[in-house]
Amino acid sequence: MAGEDGFSSLPIEIKTFILSLVEVKEAVRSSALARSWRQVWTHLPCLRLNYRRDRQGCSDFTDVSWLERVRHLVSSIQGPLLVFELDLSWAMFLGLDLDSGLMLQSTIDLLLQKGGVETLDLSFPTSRWLLHLPSFDNMQVLILSHCDIILPDGFLGFNRLRTLRMLDIGIRNYDMNFFLQTSRNLTSLAILRCHPLGEPLTFSINISLPLLKNLEFETISEIETLSIVSAPHLEHAMIAFRYLSCSLNVARMLRGLVTNVDRVSSLELQFDVVRSLSLVSLPSNFTFAQLRYFKFYLTIDEVDKRVYESFGWLLHSMPFLQELEIALFGGANSRFKETAILMEELLVRRHVGWDCLDRTLTKVTVGMSKLDVMSSIALIKFFLLNASMLQLMKIVHLMDCDVIQRMIRELQEVGITSLGAKVIIFNRDSQETIFLYDD
Repeated sequence: MAGEDGFSSLPIEIKTFILSLVEVKEAVRSSALARSWRQVWTHLPCLRLNYRRDRQGCSDFTDVSWLERVRHLVSSIQGPLLVFELDLSWAMFLGLDLDSGLMLQSTIDLLLQKGGVETLDLSFPTSRWLLHLPSFDNMQVLILSHCDIILPDGFLGFNRLRTLRMLDIGIRNYDMNFFLQTSRNLTSLAILRCHPLGEPLTFSINISLPLLKNLEFETISEIETLSIVSAPHLEHAMIAFRYLSCSLNVARMLRGLVTNVDRVSSLELQFDVVRSLSLVSLPSNFTFAQLRYFKFYLTIDEVDKRVYESFGWLLHSMPFLQELEIALFGGANSRFKETAILMEELLVRRHVGWDCLDRTLTKVTVGMSKLDVMSSIALIKFFLLNASMLQLMKIVHLMDCDVIQRMIRELQEVGITSLGAKVIIFNRDSQETIFLYDD
C-alpha cells in the first residue's frame, strides 16, 4: 500500500510480539506511532506491572492513579491475558486504604472475567491486605507474596495448577489443606513463612500430591502436624524451621518429615533442623537411596555430642551422596572454643563404614562466618581425612587475612586422603581465591 512503512504493514501477531519485548508503558505509547498501531497493545498476552519501576521519574505519581491505570490496562485487553504479574511491594499504602484494596480486588475479579490466565504473580507490601482468591480454570503458575487469603464460597480449586509459591501468606488451616487437596497436579510447591488465620492458631498440613517434584517448606509459626502422606515423585526438598524452639514435638515431626522424603535426589535442611533431630532416636537402617546433593545449616556454638551423632546418622544414610554443602553460623552464645574442642575430639580422626565418604562424595563446600573458624577447621579436616574420592573442597569465608593464614597452616598439616583433591579458599568480599593441594 502506497505510503505505508514496513513496520505498519506487519501482521498483528508480529507487532504484538515486538511490543511484548518492551515495558508495558512503552507498549501503550506505541499507539502514537500510526493508526495501524493504535490498538495493537490491547492484544498483549502478558502484563508485567511494577509499582517501583513505573514510579521512577514521575513527579506527579500517586498510588491511586497508578491503581486506576492498572485496572484500565486490564479492562482494555481484548484477547486472552495469559500472564499477569503485579509487583506492589513498594506501595506502602496497601492494606491501609480501603478504596485501594477494593480497586485491587476488582482488578483480580476482572482478570477472572477475561479468562485464560495461566500465570498469576502478585507481590504486596508487608502491610496486610485481604485477598479473596477466585478459581481460575486455566491457572498453571500461582505466586503470592505478603497478603492474607480467604477462599470464597464455591471455590473449586486450581485443577491445572503446576506451580504454587506462597511467601508470608496468612491463610486459614482449612483453606490451606483444601487448597492443596484441589491442586492434585502440582509439581512444585513452596510454603514459606506462612501463618494461620483465625482458629486454630497452628497449622496441621497434610501433603498428598502424586506429581510433586519440588517441595520447599519454611515456617516461623507453630506447627501442630506437618506430614508428607504421599509424594512418590519428589526429587528436591527444602525444610526449614526458623526461630522455633527445638522441642521434642518439633523434633518428632521433623524426623517424620525427613524420613518421608527418602526418594529425593536433592535435600536441604536449614536452620535448626539437624539440631532438632538430635532430640529423638533415629532409625539405624534408614537410607536416602537416591540422594546425590545435600545441604544443611548448623549453628556452630550450639553443637554437642548429640548433634554430631545426627550428623553421623545423616552421612550414614546417604550411601551415594556426591555433593555436600554446609553453611555454618555463629549464634548468640560464646561456646566456640568448647565446640571446637568437642568437634576436634569427635571428627578429626579416621572413620570407617561411611559409604559416601569411601565411594561417592566428590565435592564439599563449607561456608563460614568470622566467628566459627576453629570449629570450621575441625569440620574441614574431617572431610580431608575421610573423603577418599574427594575432588574439590571449597571453603567460602568472610574472615581476615591473619585468620586465613592460620587456617592454611593447619590444613597443610593434614594428611589428606584423596591425593587428587583440590582445596579452594574463597573470600566473598574480596573475591580472592587461594588454592591448596592443587597439582
